Amino acid sequence: MHQTIRAVVAAVALAALSGACGGDDDDSAAGGSGGDTTGGVGNVAGSAGGATGDAGGTATGGGGDATGGAAGAAGGTGGAAGVAGAAGVAGSGGSQTGGAGTGGSAGGTGGNAGGAAGVAGAAGVAGSGESQTGGTGGSTGGTAGMAGAAAVAGSGGSQTGGTGGTTGGAGGANGGTSGDVVIGEWLDGPGVCPSGMPQRSLSTVAQLEDAARGDGDYAGDAPGTCYLIANGTYASSSNVLLWVTTGGTAATPRYFVGESRDGVIINARATIEADHVVIQNLTFDLTGYVNSGSFNTVSVEGTTNTTLDHVTLTGDCQTGSTGGHIELNATVGTIVDSCVVENFGNCGPDGHLDHGVYIASTQLSVVRNSIVRGNASRGIQFNTQQGDYGTIDGVVIENNRIYQNGHADYEDGIAINGEDTGTIANVTIQHNLIYDNYYSGLRFVGAALSGIVVEHNTFADNGSGSTNQNRSEVNLDDDGSGAGTTVTGNIFAVGHQLLNDCYSSSSAGFSIEDNVVFGSGSSGDCISGSTAADPEFESAATGDYHPTNTVVAGYGAYP
Repeated sequence: MHQTIRAVVAAVALAALSGACGGDDDDSAAGGSGGDTTGGVGNVAGSAGGATGDAGGTATGGGGDATGGAAGAAGGTGGAAGVAGAAGVAGSGGSQTGGAGTGGSAGGTGGNAGGAAGVAGAAGVAGSGESQTGGTGGSTGGTAGMAGAAAVAGSGGSQTGGTGGTTGGAGGANGGTSGDVVIGEWLDGPGVCPSGMPQRSLSTVAQLEDAARGDGDYAGDAPGTCYLIANGTYASSSNVLLWVTTGGTAATPRYFVGESRDGVIINARATIEADHVVIQNLTFDLTGYVNSGSFNTVSVEGTTNTTLDHVTLTGDCQTGSTGGHIELNATVGTIVDSCVVENFGNCGPDGHLDHGVYIASTQLSVVRNSIVRGNASRGIQFNTQQGDYGTIDGVVIENNRIYQNGHADYEDGIAINGEDTGTIANVTIQHNLIYDNYYSGLRFVGAALSGIVVEHNTFADNGSGSTNQNRSEVNLDDDGSGAGTTVTGNIFAVGHQLLNDCYSSSSAGFSIEDNVVFGSGSSGDCISGSTAADPEFESAATGDYHPTNTVVAGYGAYP
């Protein structure tokens, strides 16, 4: 029986986004060897029909031509996704049926098959991050469309298919934009191991320690073993209780799954040093934890494909030092999904280096659908320490609530600090609610940045804790910060000011363009195309930042 947890300011919640589709590249090289020269079924669809036409003789070749035409027609009436047409190309199933060269009706069937492939690659996939509805729309447009447009390559279809492709393009785009984005919501339920995976039960600290290391009774366990942890509190006098040094494989990760998220409490820390590990459905609680040095709650060190899923990381705002609840060091493919990351560090008067999520060096990692709140310094900190920690490349921060982080100036919702050789590249920050953070919502430090995209987020009342004149929604630490960054499509409900200063950042590729700004804006050559409008949020006081003003449609975290 699942329990819904709804996040609005004080509540915890999140819905995981998923889904990607792809077509099949059947016989893509088979076409193009025969048939006529008229328009038709799809790059590959028409080509295969034409090839069979050659084999069947002149009359059969004519049939192949008709086959292509029918498949193209199917694309036209199916509302082929022009873009999804690529999928139509991939789904050259049309050519397989038309390949019989037996006539136009066979080609028609082929068009339908091509359409199915279009569904697989529907343009709606691009919008799937926004909603399941968007994906459905894409599948409607994803029929054989563009497949018909490229019939020349297959030299066996008809011009009708090309027209169908154009029509389909509009259908696919439509699917990508419909629906609503879900932020800060998920379902928690009983912990369950993946079907078919070997399962072992753990109920003591000693068992948990041995299983994590692959020691003792657990030394011979298969890589893809699932350890189901019984409800209870697990505390240890050692610095790290869950020290995972034995992992799984890409096909069969090793799982550590709590019986229930609120019932399995680990009053200790974890270090993950093995590849292909999933930690799921449990809580790390550092309340009352004593340690004099710097540390993280969960350190992910040099791993590939580590996932923290439906995990709560909490504390008393008096524990934690010079680190984060989660820290990534030299990792690849780390996923933080549906997590609560809160109250790490010393929230006053010290604790200025205690963050929720600390990204020191990583590639291709994601923080999504999580709640990051009330941490002593910054909610999410990117910091390569001038290259001492390495570099960061390919990170997505999406669908998170990031709020009430920091308790002093220069403590923010998100900070991106890239200097010298510690480059930070290709970071996407999208569909987040970033509000009520102490100094700024998003702050940039250093010029070793490139490919930073900040789009479709909602910022509100950041700088609320500070009296510093430089507090702002977006903040450039100094001249040269924020290079290679585009901020677009966002809603800013400004608490103090949109931006503290443009400096000379526009010459380094920093721009704030085409956003909705409500309240005190800012001016400068790095800001352009702002729309002044009140988003009329449903209830900002309770954390519901859905805009009701149609003027702002298409902007913010809920476009």
